Amino acid sequence: MTGMAPIRWVLSDVDGCVTPGSREPWDVAALGELAAAVAAAGGRWGFSLCTGRPAAYVEALASLLGLCSACFCENGAVLYEPATQRQRVTASVDPAFMAVRANLYETVSQMAEEAGLFVEPGKQVIITVAGGEPEAHFAFGEQLRQWLRGVAVPTQLYVGPHAIDVCPVGITKRRAVEWLLADGEVPADGLLVVGDSHNDLPMLEVAVHKACPANGLPAVKALADYISPAPYTRGILDILDRFGLR
Repeated sequence: MTGMAPIRWVLSDVDGCVTPGSREPWDVAALGELAAAVAAAGGRWGFSLCTGRPAAYVEALASLLGLCSACFCENGAVLYEPATQRQRVTASVDPAFMAVRANLYETVSQMAEEAGLFVEPGKQVIITVAGGEPEAHFAFGEQLRQWLRGVAVPTQLYVGPHAIDVCPVGITKRRAVEWLLADGEVPADGLLVVGDSHNDLPMLEVAVHKACPANGLPAVKALADYISPAPYTRGILDILDRFGLR
């Protein structure tokens, strides 16, 4: 885009952006193009993932894309560093949530099973329910919201077409933006954030530049500076083109 500072960093969601949802096949050819674009950047700009997925999933995707910089897992609750293979729970996770997480997990798993859904494996902090069509996720999200009102420990609930996330209060993708901007190497007007769903709103709301693929939810499209006509991975590639990164 003309008349703006050059983009130095791209922070992108995974499901619905870099890849489709969990029940859809990856566009391997498009992912190859994305990996080539990241490699060709040559330090002009960087690329990180910010997702509700666990570190093990992000490790595989980061390897495929050739990413070396820190990625944010479980909606910002876990920081994963591809270069060192280290992962750690961030200090912002509420200890009170972790103290009751096992009980929450058990009950949410049972509720999900009764609804024909399942809890995604491999996560250290947040509890994610998936396995259905968007309508099933939204319906179960409302059921879960009602139940969580009776839980003593405060929680945050994000309901989207791909998944439902139960998170500790204060854990949002906004922290990924704050972390990237903290040392001043990436200026606020040099960061481009890409998202498609409700749990992406906290990072989109604080970003100077934001975009979404064609499949973005209405609330996301309302915030976006640019809405790609293409969905998922092809949308990401189009966004890179739009902002002069390929």
